[in-house]
Amino acid sequence: MDYLVEESDFTNSRAHLSILDWLRQFPDDDHRLLKDTIFTIILPDAIKGGKLLEISRRCIDEGYIPILTKVIMKSPERKFEELYKFNIANNIGEYCAEIDRGGMWWLNRRAYSTCPVVAMVLRKVSRILVTPHTDFRKLKGVASPYAAQPGQLRHDFEAVNRSLSLMHSSDEPLSTVRELRIFAGDAAFGDLVVRARQAQTQSGLQSLCRECMFELQRSEAALRIFREQTDFLKILNGIKLRVLADSGGHKLRGSSLLQREMEIVNTEEALAQRTRNFIKLARKSTASLSGLAGTDALSRCFALLSEPEAFSADVARDITHLLQAIEIPFTEWEEIVLLTSMHHWKETGMLFSS
Repeated sequence: MDYLVEESDFTNSRAHLSILDWLRQFPDDDHRLLKDTIFTIILPDAIKGGKLLEISRRCIDEGYIPILTKVIMKSPERKFEELYKFNIANNIGEYCAEIDRGGMWWLNRRAYSTCPVVAMVLRKVSRILVTPHTDFRKLKGVASPYAAQPGQLRHDFEAVNRSLSLMHSSDEPLSTVRELRIFAGDAAFGDLVVRARQAQTQSGLQSLCRECMFELQRSEAALRIFREQTDFLKILNGIKLRVLADSGGHKLRGSSLLQREMEIVNTEEALAQRTRNFIKLARKSTASLSGLAGTDALSRCFALLSEPEAFSADVARDITHLLQAIEIPFTEWEEIVLLTSMHHWKETGMLFSS
C-alpha cells in the first residue's frame, strides 16, 4: 500500500481514503504493479474527430503502452459525474474559481452524453526523474488548446476547448484505481493486475500492445458512425453559410466574404494563428453582412456573429435560439461545440490584440 500512497496527491482525500480501504483486500505485490500505470479516457471530441488511433499511436511512440482498453457505450456522462464530483466542491485553481462551475457541469454533462468514449490504461516503459503521471500530464498539455505547446497532444491534435480537451488522464496511482473502477467496474482491477504483471516482460508488453491496438482499430471502425466536425471555427463558418443561404438576394456578396473566411479556417496553420486570422476577417465580413438579412431574426443572428470579442455561453444560446426560429438546421454536437467554445472564449483574449 505504501507504494501507492507515496506518489499520491491527497487533494481529494475523501476519494483517496475510500480507495485505500478498498485496496486493503489485495496483496502489496498487486499495489506495486500499478505505480507505472495511467488511466486515460479518449473524450468525445477525439472520437467524433476520428483521432482515436492517431492519439494511441502517439502515446506508444512516447513510451506509453496500452495494456487495457474498453469502449464505454452506456451513459458515459454519469461516469464522468462520478469522476469529477469532488472537483465541483473544491477550489481547483484560479481559473475554476472565476467561472460558473455549475454551468460548466451542465455543459460537460451534455458533451459527454453525445457519443461513447474509450478508456485505456497505459504503462510507462521507462522512468526518468519524474513520475509517469507527471510526465504524461506534460505530454498531454494544459486543458486550453490555445495555451498548449507544440509537441503536446492537445496542441498537435487540436483539442476543441477546455471542456472538449481530447483526453483525460489520472493524476497519480490511486486515481488510476479509482477511475478504472468508475468506468470499467471493480472486476477490471483484477484484469489490470494480471496485465500489469504480464507487462513486466518485454514480450508480454509487446503482446498486450498488439492486442490493444487491434481492439482500438476495431473500435475506431465501429465508432465511425459518430463522426462530426469538431473544429469550432469550421462549425461557425458553416453556420454562417447556412444563414447566408437563407438571406435572399445578397448571397453573392456574402458568399465571397465567407469564402475568404473558409480559406482561413481550412489552412494548416496552428489553431491560435487560425483563430487570430479568423477574428480579423470576422470583424469585417459579418459586420458587413449584418445589414443584409431579410428578417429581424437573421439580422440579430448576424449581429451576434459579428463580434467575436463578445462571444460567451449566453451569446451561443441566443444564436441557437435564433437559428431555431429561422429554421436553420444544426446538430446537437454543433450546438455543444458552440456553447462550450464560447463559454471558454475569454481564453482567446490574447489573440485579440493584433
